[in-house]
Amino acid sequence: MSSMKGLICSVLVLFASWMMFASPVLALSYSYNRESLIGADFSNKDLTDSEFTKANM
Repeated sequence: MSSMKGLICSVLVLFASWMMFASPVLALSYSYNRESLIGADFSNKDLTDSEFTKANM
């Protein structure tokens, strides 16, 4: 029974650590949708990690 608790605890710790580091990395590349592009001023923004495709332009 204690080995099962240890396994569950290990899985939860691994999941929590993955969420802590993976979520910010995934958020670095922002995909703009059409509504946010219309009339927007991007003059002072770094768009090197942004995604623009024909589908969202």
